[in-house]
Parts: sequence; C-alpha cells; structure tokens
Amino acid sequence: LLHAAALDGRGAAELFRWTLDPTAAAEAVAILTAHPRAATGWAESLEAMIHADPRTREASDAAETQSTEATDAQHRDARHRAEGGRKHEL
Repeated sequence: LLHAAALDGRGAAELFRWTLDPTAAAEAVAILTAHPRAATGWAESLEAMIHADPRTREASDAAETQSTEATDAQHRDARHRAEGGRKHEL
C-alpha cells in the first residue's frame, strides 16, 4: 500500500483509508498494475492479500503490528541513546 501511495502521490489519509477497507485497497492494486516504476509482483501480492481469507489477513495484520511496534521501540531507544539519554516531552 505504501509503495502504491508513493508512486501515485497519495497522502497519509488515502493510505489509511486503504488499510481499513480491502475494497478501497483495490485502488492500490490498480496503481501497482499500471505504474511503470512499480516493483515487479507487488500488485499480485497485494491482490492475493485482499482476497485472502479474513483470518489470514487478521493474522498477517497482527504480525505486522507486532513488528512495527518492535521497530518503533528500537528506533526510540537508539534515538534516546544518541541524544545522551535526554527525555523529550510529547
């Protein structure tokens, strides 16, 4: 989805809409199919995910969320160490 959004100049709101609705994500498949700079095979992979059994999609989403959370924590820790351990107000 992110690749399709980048190729077509779509913003975060559109990307978010695609993540909420497999039918809307079909737009991303169309972009990946038509765009000359799209990575080979990504349209087909996304199409397969859209039409996968909902339980398969849920398991994949859960795994993606866990890996994203782990990566975010690693970046946060690395940034914290690089800045000498200073705490930031959010």
